[in-house]
Order: sequence, then structure tokens, then C-alpha cells
Amino acid sequence: MGNTQAREQIHLLIDNVQDEAFLRALHAMLSTYLDTEADPIIGYELDGRAVRASEARAELLAEVETARNGEYYTLEDIRDEDI
Repeated sequence: MGNTQAREQIHLLIDNVQDEAFLRALHAMLSTYLDTEADPIIGYELDGRAVRASEARAELLAEVETARNGEYYTLEDIRDEDI
């Protein structure tokens, strides 16, 4: 069965579902899947929170911009700190 046939068959099956709770569960599952595909989870924080690609990209771009603005520590700065 090709993708086009599978899509058509899925549409027909969904049109025949009478159980509203099942339709809501299916909707939630598909929405979650599509959200994940559009913005995949690429890792997790230590507290278990998922990190999405868009979040990581924005954070990294902000860090690059900070460095370009001269806001960074050199190795000498770190060595000179009293730790």
C-alpha cells in the first residue's frame, strides 16, 4: 500500500469512528507527533525537561552574539580567578 492509499484509508477509518474519547486521543497523539517532527526533541535538561531544536538554536545563537560583542572570558581571565 502506497502513502496515498494509506492516507485515503486512514481518512475513511477516522470518518467512521463514533467514539469521541478515541477521536480526542487520536487528535492529541497526531498533534504531538507533528509538533515533535516540526521541532524535534534533541536532548533533556537535568530536571527531565525536553529540549527542542528551536530552543537550543536560539540559545546558541544568543551565546554566539554575546561572544561577538566581546562578552566572554579568556583562558587567562579564568586562570587569574581565585578558585
